[in-house]
Amino acid sequence: MHSLEWENRFQFTDTGEQPYEIGLLIEVERERESSEGYELRYGPLLQASWGAVQGNLNLLFERRLHADDGHTPTEFGYQWQVRVHSDSALDWGAQGFGHLGRWDHWAPRSQQSHILGPAVFAQLGDDDEDPQVEAGLLFGTGGAAPRATLRLQAMVPF
Repeated sequence: MHSLEWENRFQFTDTGEQPYEIGLLIEVERERESSEGYELRYGPLLQASWGAVQGNLNLLFERRLHADDGHTPTEFGYQWQVRVHSDSALDWGAQGFGHLGRWDHWAPRSQQSHILGPAVFAQLGDDDEDPQVEAGLLFGTGGAAPRATLRLQAMVPF
């Protein structure tokens, strides 16, 4: 095991009552090596719907605490997604992820990381409690980003 992670998502608006939803993410990660300390990630989760189109924007702050290498500044990153819901179990859209450096003084463009590209979303069953799969082929836009990334995510409720 490389690390242990605990994530809580809080939703402040009721699903379906408004064309938008607002939430908060709080995540704590403990590395296997105690000298690396804890990683704390937190920030607002925003979602809006326009008919069959759903958009998400997550603005995330990240900081390492109690690490042996001393003080680490709070970093800023983002995640976005546009998803078009279809009548089938397969939806399509686009995703993007980025890391800008310190939250109060962004890194030069050459040290930032931005990736984006097409994505597909599959619901493996008829119920919201059934497993879901996301896949995206994301391309770096220069700077410190990798040239291409294949992203796969499986969500299995239990």
